[in-house]
Parts: sequence; structure tokens; C-alpha cells
Amino acid sequence: MSAEEIRSLLYRYIEGFATGNHAILEETLAPNYVRHAPEEDEDRHSLEEVKQEVIEHKRKYPDLQWFIDDTVVEGNKYACRWHGTATDPATGKKATLWGVNIGHIEGGKIVEVWEGWGKRREGGEIR
Repeated sequence: MSAEEIRSLLYRYIEGFATGNHAILEETLAPNYVRHAPEEDEDRHSLEEVKQEVIEHKRKYPDLQWFIDDTVVEGNKYACRWHGTATDPATGKKATLWGVNIGHIEGGKIVEVWEGWGKRREGGEIR
């Protein structure tokens, strides 16, 4: 895939995650997708686990939005800086989550991602 095709794939994936559209997730993530995120209790080990995570995020934070801020692509690997915003249901205040993903693509789909993220609060917190 070209660098532009990989960038398009990343934007499409974020669209699927943000909207909860499982068809887009199936289009962009390999069935054996793995995400390593030290801030979470455990890694995600399949497309199905990601689908469940998206359902939970949309339930807890109906106004959650995701944005890609920057990408770097080299070969079949990418680095992506992103942020998300949502209203903290406990406080009613906006919170921002930001992070960086480093991943790789095989067969036109995201196969594995290493993710680091943090929270910037305005009286709220995204968990």
C-alpha cells in the first residue's frame, strides 16, 4: 500500500471506531488484530474484542469523538498521533484523551498496534 492508502485506512478505521460502525472495523482491521496498550488491563487480541470495546465506549460516552492529528508512514508501518473528546458522565465536563499509535499493515488491514495514551482533564476523565 502507498503512504496515502495507509493514511486513508487510518482515517477510515477512526471513523469506524468513532461511529461504532462494525462494518468499517471489519474493513480496516485484520481478524487477528492485536493492540498492546500498557495503560489498559490487557491487550486486545481480536477484531471481536475491539467491537465489544467500541460498544462499551459508545454506551459510556455517546458524544465521544476521535481525531487524527498527524501520521508518518514508512513501508507498511505507521505512527499516528490522535486525540479524542467526550463528556465525563460523572461531572458533565469535557475531557480529552490523547495518544500515539505505532502499527503495521498486512493485506490492506491493520494487524498490530502499540498504543500509548494519557488524559487531559477539564474536570472530567475518560476511562
